[in-house]
Amino acid sequence: MGSRAQSSAARGARLRARLFSATTIVGDVLLLHLYWLTVSAAVVTALPASLALQRALHDVLVDGRSDTTRVFFSRFGRSWRSYWLPGIVAPILAVMYVFALLFWASASGWGRTAALALLLPLGGFAFCAYLATLAAAPTLPDGAGVRQAARQGWTVLAGRPLAAAGSLVVMVTWLLLLSRIPTLALVGLGLVPAFLALWLGKAPRAAGRP
Repeated sequence: MGSRAQSSAARGARLRARLFSATTIVGDVLLLHLYWLTVSAAVVTALPASLALQRALHDVLVDGRSDTTRVFFSRFGRSWRSYWLPGIVAPILAVMYVFALLFWASASGWGRTAALALLLPLGGFAFCAYLATLAAAPTLPDGAGVRQAARQGWTVLAGRPLAAAGSLVVMVTWLLLLSRIPTLALVGLGLVPAFLALWLGKAPRAAGRP
């Protein structure tokens, strides 16, 4: 009787510990997303914030760290110093792309078909390259520049092209759902691409690595 009671108590303690750990992780992830939403409100800070979120999520989910506030904002500070220029350029290019897409989607004739046949694959490739760069972010040394991030992102993309294409399908589905339920942005706007990037960054992450 005593051994059974002790075994049951041990199982209960392990279950409570697992539940507490899971709850802590969920809380940390949601807190990181709140930080991301706050920092990204300036728009030009969205790209550095996304890189900081990716690295902080890796710290929490992979490395088991939980100092989310310090981790995120220290990551963001370093990301802003390295990627402030792409952070400014990327939103401008995104707005131009959306404008061109809407313009040609409302047009008619052969020009519409040709333009959409160019724009849609271009946008899909750009998103996959962005996602691959996010996936590579946790492997980059502190202070890594744009070129190094782009090279490592290209390595990830070349190593898992089908996974990147699948991530694109998931992201398009998510955006369609978001257009119907905009409030989902509060819990998933930054986390959905971040989790896709975490999955994309799994082995085989880069060609030639052991």
